[in-house]
Order: sequence, then C-alpha cells, then structure tokens
Amino acid sequence: MTNKMAEGLKMVEITHDAARCKKCGFCAMTCALKVLRQEERGTIPRVNEARLESCVRCGQCVAICPQGAISHSHFPAGTVHPIRSEIVPTYDQVLELIRSRRSKRAYKEKPVEKDAIEKVLEAARFGPSGHNRQTTEFVVVQDPEIRHEIGALTAKGLRKLAQPFKSAIGRMIMRRILGPRGAAYLGEMAPEMEGLADLYDEGTDIILREAPVLLLFCADSVGGTFAGTNANIAVHNAALAAEALGLGCYYTGFVVIVSERDDSIARLVGLPETHKIYGALAMGYPRLESALALVPALVEAGADLIELGVPFSDPLADGATIQASSQRALENGMTLARCLDQAAALSEREGLYPDMGFGRNYVNMTIHSDESSGALEPLQHRLAEALDRLITDQID
Repeated sequence: MTNKMAEGLKMVEITHDAARCKKCGFCAMTCALKVLRQEERGTIPRVNEARLESCVRCGQCVAICPQGAISHSHFPAGTVHPIRSEIVPTYDQVLELIRSRRSKRAYKEKPVEKDAIEKVLEAARFGPSGHNRQTTEFVVVQDPEIRHEIGALTAKGLRKLAQPFKSAIGRMIMRRILGPRGAAYLGEMAPEMEGLADLYDEGTDIILREAPVLLLFCADSVGGTFAGTNANIAVHNAALAAEALGLGCYYTGFVVIVSERDDSIARLVGLPETHKIYGALAMGYPRLESALALVPALVEAGADLIELGVPFSDPLADGATIQASSQRALENGMTLARCLDQAAALSEREGLYPDMGFGRNYVNMTIHSDESSGALEPLQHRLAEALDRLITDQID
C-alpha cells in the first residue's frame, strides 16, 4: 500500500508492507496526527488519506515498527538511528555536560582536526527542526584570510549600526525602523559595538578571537518559517558536542547581528542570494591560560572558597567528571609545576586573595614495597610514622 502527498517540488511517500505487518498497532499509536490509524485492535493499520497532508515527517512510525513494515520517503532504510539504551547518558551526566559548557575565547595555535569538525557537525545536524524540514546548512571557515575578512566586515558593520544612535534624529529613525524594543536594545549596545570596532581596527581580533575555525549556520530565508530557530537549535547541539570533544567555542553573535542587515559576509562565503546566516560559532582548542580568567569572575560573583585541583593520571575516587577533567588537563600539557605557577600568579593579585591555602585538607599517598621482601623499607616506615604524627596534630 503506497500513499503520496505533494511537498513543494518533493513528494512524501508512505508505504506499508501488509505481509510483514504483525498488527501490533505501534505505528498508529505513535502517530500524533493520526496519519496512520488502526481501525480495530489486531487489524492492519492503514494510511488515513484525509490526514496525509498533515504528516510532519517525524519518522516515529518507521523507528517504532519492530518488523520494518513502514517505509517513508524521508527515511530510507537504514537511516533511522536505533536507540542504544545501554550507552544513553543519565540525566545527571547530561546536566553536567550542559552546566560545564563555557564560552571560551582564547585558543591555541593548533588546527582542529577534520574528524573533530565532522563530529561537531554530525551532532548539529541531528538537532530537531520545525516540520522536520532540516533547513540548516553549514559553512566551515578555516582559511585565515577569509576569517580575517569576516572579522573586518563585522567590525565595519558594528560601527555602521552604532552610528545612528549618536544623534536624536538617528535614534528616532531607528525606533521607526526597529520598533521601540529593537531600537532600545541596539541603542544600549551601540557604545559597546563601536568600542569593539575600535579594538579590531587597532589590531585586536575581538570578533573571532583568533579562533582557528568559524562555523556558520545558514538557511534559505525564502519559505523557511522556522529557519532561524532550526539553525540555533543546531548551534546548541554543536556547542555541547564541542565541549564533549575538549574543544572550546563561543557564539559569535555580532557576526549574526551584522549579517541580518548586510549580506557581505554571506556573499564572501559563497551563500546563494536567498540564504542568510542565522548562527555562528568560533571554535578551537582552549588555551590553559584562559582558565585563570574564570577565577576573578568567580570571586566577583561572590564565591567564598575556590579549590584549584591538581590533575593526576589515576583519579579513581573522584568520579567520572573529575576523572575526565584531569585527563583533559594532562593532555593539554598541565603539570604540577604549571599548576603551582598558576596558583602563584593568582595569589599575587593584590587585594583579591587574602589567603590561599594549598594541600591542607588531605593527602593521598600510595607506598609501593617490594613484594618479595614482604615488608616496608625503614625509610618508608619513618615516612608513614611522620605522616601519622602530622595527621594527628592536625586533628588535635
């Protein structure tokens, strides 16, 4: 049984193989818009001709059928990803990833591997989209000259956007064009935008922060009702995937703001005339030094106590998250000496940290003895006794 519906220039085709159907009715139960229906329990589900045009191409009917009896033109055989429940992360793991993501704006001079970029885009393309139209397209910019040109065009666009707010008549015109709320928003940002443009013109890449990769999330603006929303859902997926891969990224909103009013960047990267840039991520491997900037921010936000962890190779008792962070820090070149140097640099900031303790809470130590001797060396005994006295004194 085959049914078709027109979708612009495409045809949506739903095929139900009655010979393979076991009459479980799962496809009808999962179809929220009743395109598939089962008249009576134990009968073969049918395509509801009256509801066929309501199909939102969610793919649930194909995914849930245990016999593979449902075929959908938008979901060819083998394209529906099976749910592997054994590796689906827990809620706490998902929340930890979301909460640990940070906007990182300092990067190593290290290219991002093609495989890592493809993994980020793979996560992005699986973002849900309105009516499952999958409107989002991706542009990967790695060429330094093109990235520089994008930065220059953005700085120029920011200066142009800020200019009208310098005069009363300009502000009045912008209120008429953008409406009161839109004009108020840009009016508040005008000094910042002009300041960013000044910094860029002085030689500081304040737009893309020398990121080795710029991801642009684009779509055809003609007939794409949810194009912007779809693109930014994809941005969110990409940012989480980047975090999981040890990459840093941040949303380059000024590129998007300028692109909304000027198509120069879209033309530079070769987008068709009807396409717009709806989202942008700068991405690269974060520099270690950038972590230092987080500590003053925590203090300013009211933190009373900050623990600087020293990464080590076997943090078995610290949980999955700390284990992963230790491993990532070691892979990025962190050593005990560098960690102490960073702690010293922080403690030297006058008036910010009146007291910085180090290693006063506990000591984890493993003493390895020669198994054949069956006993500790005298020096090891003395060390253990000294540690016992130290711990006893601390407790007393």
